[in-house]
Amino acid sequence: MASNEERHVAFGQDEFERLARAAKAVGKTPEAFVRDLALRAADGPVAKALENAEETIGRLAADFARVDRSTRRPVSGSEKPMSSRDLRARPRHAA
Repeated sequence: MASNEERHVAFGQDEFERLARAAKAVGKTPEAFVRDLALRAADGPVAKALENAEETIGRLAADFARVDRSTRRPVSGSEKPMSSRDLRARPRHAA
């Protein structure tokens, strides 16, 4: 895809009106407003995380595969996390 090809994104009438109002509020044309938002989103943390997700997941999977699971022991009843049911079962006031 050529970098400077003209792109067209279909907006409904109400969507375009909302976009035009937001663009006008910041002193930009709708086209410049959308372009700036798209470029900012492409450089944002979510896009970066998605770009690196495949590598990160592969690395984590390899790390978990190397963990020695033979040393794991069962969790006793006293070590299990409390639930809301446990909290309700306890007496609230000591006499």
